[in-house]
Amino acid sequence: MMRMDFSGHRLPQGLHFEPLRICEFSMIENARSLNGLLKPFNGKGMEEWANESRGLNEALAQCLLPKLIGRMQASALQCLDVELVPHTTRAGTVYLRWRKRNWTAMNETLFERAIGSHRTPSVFALDLYLMEMQRIAFNMQMCATNQIATLALNAAAKMAKAESLYLRRIQLGAWIGTAQPDVDSGAQGCAK
Repeated sequence: MMRMDFSGHRLPQGLHFEPLRICEFSMIENARSLNGLLKPFNGKGMEEWANESRGLNEALAQCLLPKLIGRMQASALQCLDVELVPHTTRAGTVYLRWRKRNWTAMNETLFERAIGSHRTPSVFALDLYLMEMQRIAFNMQMCATNQIATLALNAAAKMAKAESLYLRRIQLGAWIGTAQPDVDSGAQGCAK
């Protein structure tokens, strides 16, 4: 059975693992867009965008990750020496990592070894490939939504500081009045 990926290409269906489909992402609002990256922002808009991005990040972890883990734990896949498991960083972001079932190693090279090993039955090669593709996509989505939220919060803080400095300048200007020019500002010739 063939299915379509996001770009319209046909992908094979694994025997034991089925990657997430487009319709499963539709339950997460705006999951397929950059959610307004190229729009004018003020500080409040940045904070809202950060919150939306964090919400997408949480939805990936709470709605889609359990589905993925369930599919990866199909009984037939339990005979493999490796498995995909959720791994939470200190910052609280969840990523998928390859791990040996005996807990002796956790890294990306485990996929390379498993798919290239003569000990791995050929019938599982497609499932391993699809799992690795899903792992890469999921981790990228988690990273992107987390980074967007972090960058937006940093930008909102910088915008708030700029606004505060501007308001202080306006209040200072009103207090000083127009009778005394600001000689130290370096903008003596700009008002003419």
